[in-house]
Amino acid sequence: MSRSQVAVLIATAVCVAAFANAQPTAPSDPPLANWTAPPYWTPPPVEHIRQHLGESGNAERGVGTEGTPETTLAGPLPFFAVNPCRLVDTRNAPDHPYSDGETRVYDFSTNTNCTGLPSTPAAWSLNVFMKVASHQAFLSAWPDGMSMPVVATLVAYPTGLFYNNAAIVPAGNDDKIDVYCQYAADVAIDINGYYAVVPLVEHVNTLSGDVTLAPGSNVDISPSGNTLTISMTGAPGGTLPAGSAGQTLRSNGSGWLANSFLYNDGSKIGIGTTGPNEQLELTGNLRLPYTTGSAGQVRMGTFPLLHAYGQTSVYLGLDSGNFTTSGYQNAAVGSSTLHNLTTGCHNVAVGHETMEGDTSGDGNTAVGFWALKVNTTADLNTACGFTSLEANTTGAENTAVGASSLTANTVGADNVAVGSGALAANTTASRNTAVGQGALATQSYDGSINAWEADNTAVGAGALHANQPSSAGNGNYNTAIGADSMTKNTTGWSNTAIGYGSLWANTVGFNNTAVGGNALLGAPVAGSYNTAVGFDAGGGGGGSSNVLLGFGAGFSEIGSNRLHIANSRDRTLIWGDFLAGAVVVNDTATVLTGAGLDVNGQIRARTWSGTGLFSVCRDGNGVLMPCTSDARLKTNVVALSDETDVMAVLGRLRGVAFDWDGSDPRAAHARAKREIGFIAQEVEAVLPEVVHQEADGYRSMDYAKLTALLVEVAKEQQAEIEGLRARLAAVEARVGAR
Repeated sequence: MSRSQVAVLIATAVCVAAFANAQPTAPSDPPLANWTAPPYWTPPPVEHIRQHLGESGNAERGVGTEGTPETTLAGPLPFFAVNPCRLVDTRNAPDHPYSDGETRVYDFSTNTNCTGLPSTPAAWSLNVFMKVASHQAFLSAWPDGMSMPVVATLVAYPTGLFYNNAAIVPAGNDDKIDVYCQYAADVAIDINGYYAVVPLVEHVNTLSGDVTLAPGSNVDISPSGNTLTISMTGAPGGTLPAGSAGQTLRSNGSGWLANSFLYNDGSKIGIGTTGPNEQLELTGNLRLPYTTGSAGQVRMGTFPLLHAYGQTSVYLGLDSGNFTTSGYQNAAVGSSTLHNLTTGCHNVAVGHETMEGDTSGDGNTAVGFWALKVNTTADLNTACGFTSLEANTTGAENTAVGASSLTANTVGADNVAVGSGALAANTTASRNTAVGQGALATQSYDGSINAWEADNTAVGAGALHANQPSSAGNGNYNTAIGADSMTKNTTGWSNTAIGYGSLWANTVGFNNTAVGGNALLGAPVAGSYNTAVGFDAGGGGGGSSNVLLGFGAGFSEIGSNRLHIANSRDRTLIWGDFLAGAVVVNDTATVLTGAGLDVNGQIRARTWSGTGLFSVCRDGNGVLMPCTSDARLKTNVVALSDETDVMAVLGRLRGVAFDWDGSDPRAAHARAKREIGFIAQEVEAVLPEVVHQEADGYRSMDYAKLTALLVEVAKEQQAEIEGLRARLAAVEARVGAR
């Protein structure tokens, strides 16, 4: 038999077996899928090949060549599976379709589409696809170095579809195979494994040559002819139970039992559950030992993720805490939290790198990214919010709630900042309270790096926003409550502003008090000692030492030392001048009259009180004053009866009884009862000195002055009575003498 006939023998055996097991399909696009391959493959007998190749023949790999033991031909050879992979596809560049009668050689061990294939297989397990262009044609595959066999691997028809067949093709020279197409065609070749010689074992550990097998515990060895049977005995572990899918084994001390508590489905493990959803799932508790530097930890990569180093402390986060601290009762959540702690206790840190630099600080609470990040030794701080108290090192007993609140503080203490950016620039100032977005946000005077007491209070968005002391003696002791209250203040001190926009424009003024929305809103930059209570009180004015009470009171007042009591911007009920000591009612004085009290209107006194009896009189200017009667103030004094016929005047006076006309506003508040008195116009005709005409034409009387008239009338009447008495006595004397 010639070499080509041997090749035909090998290929025929392979291909016949393949055709017998394959189910050809005709796909339009050949799919990459697995197929069934025999678990073993037996190569042709060695003696057949040697007999027909001759001693001078160049035998192929695995058929008794020099250096290859003839025992390698002993079959069957085992199958080694690989993931299905496409070795050849002539439709894809740089490959191209076969032409008529073309043969190609393939080296699969160096194929770049399917890497990792061996260089010394005995045979390849292939699935070959072929689509002819115009003629029925066959395809043959055989070991490289041999002649093409007379049996085809695959036959295809001109239907425009692919035909396929599975085949085991022995490896030829350098593990190559040859493929021939009768006519032009596209070809695809897939692989799912190979057959290879298993090397003989010549050594077992340090033993070589004949090795004796001896039975051991629970194991029996039973030789019978050429068969060696190794079996397990029943004691003491007993026979392993089959169990069900996912169950594991446990020993009860005398045998093995199938166990569902520890469940393993091959990719997920369940403890207490037979339906794990994760790689490891447990339904009960996980107990760890107390944390030491090497135990009681949960790690992610090389970093600790969860541990409880230190007495009653807990740390959760990458590199959170450390394993050298003596601090205790700390809680940290987040990467690198409390990472440098040495002796600090009672701290709570939540967020990325919060309190990362803390060493010995106690009783601090930090929640938020970089909160209290560089704090070292300071105690009793509370920081809640993004970068809150980030730069604090030794400042103690601060409270910061809100993004970037007190973010620049270093040594300032006893501050309270609530709101985004509140006290954001503060470094060393202490005892400040800022509540609201941007409250006291600019204050940054550092007191030459020493802590100092500013004692400012700002409540409301933008309150005291621009406050910026230039020394420890200004820009302090301010209280601003309300959005944008004292928002422009820089160095002003001891001011109090309550209400939206109150004291908004003040920058350096001091000792001002503004209560009410926009109170003293436009006060000048240096206005001081002002008090304004009420919405818009002093809102558009200026000056210093003013007192403005009520809605819009003194809105446009630009003077100083003024009093305004009002309920609108346009009308002042009570106006005063503190320097002049004057008060004007129902008007705003432009020219002072010299009176301490100037009333533009009527004065009503419901009751009078006091220890003395006196009368109140009004001068020519309408000023009320005691009814002065001192001789030192009078000239040209004569008896009234010398200038006036008092009896005639008395005879012309008419006393009347009357009711007040309530329809007239001037009498609307008079008593609703019968009254007695005079008619001013009648009295004016005979005694004008006691009648006064007001600016509106109405008349009033000074009833007290009628006393002088009545005195003189009484004196004249008394003189007349005395004369009559004398005459009567004389008459009686004459009558008695008779």
